[in-house]
Amino acid sequence: MLLLLHSLFFAHSAAPPRSFHLGRQALRHHKHVKAIELFQQSAQESPNFAGSYTGLGMAHVALDQPRKASNAFHQATVLDPNDGSAW
Repeated sequence: MLLLLHSLFFAHSAAPPRSFHLGRQALRHHKHVKAIELFQQSAQESPNFAGSYTGLGMAHVALDQPRKASNAFHQATVLDPNDGSAW
């Protein structure tokens, strides 16, 4: 039973790919277009990792692209409703 619970939990959690960390770095250095590219790559590499979409939303906010930001944040909350940074 414990093994089943362990596998169910980890089947739904996703580790962030390297491109996610690079996207965060680009975002911190105000390289928003590059951050978007990296977060999109991260989302392709690990589609169930909500952080990729949260980062994507933040980059779109920085570029004054509210519709794209909203779509990205929505996807993040679908994947992880408990992620307060996407709300």
